[in-house]
Amino acid sequence: MKTIITSGYMDRENEILHLQNRYFMVKKIPMKDYSSEKIGYFLLSRDTTKEVLAMKQELTKQVIIIFSYAIATVILLTLVLIKLIFNPLEKITNHISSVKTDRALPPIKPIHITGNTEIAMLAQAYNILSQRLAESFEQINNQMHEIQVINTSLEKRVQKRTTQLEETNTRLTNALEEIQLSNEAKSEFLASMSHEIRTPMNAVLGLSYLIMQTELSSKQYDYVNKIRNSANLLLEIINDVLDFSKIEAGKLELEIGPFNFKEDLMKLSSMLEVSLNEKDVELKVDIDEKIPPDYLFGDSLRITQVINNLGTNATKFTEQGTIDIKAKLLTNNETYAKVQVTVSDTGG
Repeated sequence: MKTIITSGYMDRENEILHLQNRYFMVKKIPMKDYSSEKIGYFLLSRDTTKEVLAMKQELTKQVIIIFSYAIATVILLTLVLIKLIFNPLEKITNHISSVKTDRALPPIKPIHITGNTEIAMLAQAYNILSQRLAESFEQINNQMHEIQVINTSLEKRVQKRTTQLEETNTRLTNALEEIQLSNEAKSEFLASMSHEIRTPMNAVLGLSYLIMQTELSSKQYDYVNKIRNSANLLLEIINDVLDFSKIEAGKLELEIGPFNFKEDLMKLSSMLEVSLNEKDVELKVDIDEKIPPDYLFGDSLRITQVINNLGTNATKFTEQGTIDIKAKLLTNNETYAKVQVTVSDTGG
C-alpha cells in the first residue's frame, strides 16, 4: 500500500509525518523556469519509518538506563542517609528507651558517634545531659537518704517523747489521785477538828452568857463580853478554815439571811480592840447613818469574815497610829443596798 503525500503537507517541511503507522520526511524543492523565476514547488518525501523506530528504541533504552541510574542513586542516597542519620538516631532512641526510670538511676553509657555531623553533636549533647542527669539523681538519692535518716531519727525521738509523756501522764494521774485523797483526808480532818473545837467553844460561849446574866461590875461585864466576842471570833476562824476546804472542793455556797450590819460591825470592832490594848493604835469606826437600821439580807458570816481578815491584817502590821473602818452607803432601793467597806491603817 502506498502512502500519497499531498500538497497539504507542504508547510510541514523538515518534520516527521506519521501517516498510516509510517513515518515520512518531507522536503520542499522550488521549481523555476528558464528565466529563473519560481513557478512552483516540487514536494519530495522519504520513508523514515525504520530510522524513527530505531531512534525510539534507542531513546527507550536511554530512558531505561537513566531511570535505572536514578533508582540506584536513590537507593545509594537512602543507604547513606540510613548510615549517617537514621542509624545514629535509632541508636540514640534505643539508648534513651533503655534507661530505666527507677529511683536509683543506673550508670548511663555514653553514645559514641564519630564525625562532625549534627547527629554527632546531638549525641555529644545527649552524653552531657545524661551525665548531668546522673549527677542530679545522685544528689537526689543522697538527699532522700538524709531525709530517711532524719525521719527515722524523728520517729525514734517522737516515740521516745511519747513514751515519756505517757509516763508523765501516768505519774500526774497518780499524783492527782493522791492529791484528791489528801484533800478528802484533809477535809475529813478539818471537819472532825472543827467539831472537836466547836464543842468546848460553845461551852465557853454558854458559860460567858450565863456569867453576863449575873450581877457584875461594869469592868467585869466588859471583860466577860470580850471573852464572849473572842470566842465568837475563834468560831469564825474555824468557819474560815472550813470555808477554805469547801472552796478547794468547789462546794462553797453563800447563805442568804437577815442580819444587822451595824451591830455585826460594832461586835467586830470590839474584838479588834482586844488585840490593840498593848499597842499605841487607835481604832476608829465610821458607819454611814444612811445605812438602813433594819436587818439586811445577805451572807453575814462571809461579810464578817472578809472585814475581820482585813482588820486583823491591819492590827498585825500597825504598831502605832490609827486604823479606820468606814462603811458608806452607795446605793439603796427597794431590792438591794450597796455598801462600801474600807479598812485603812497608817502602818509602821
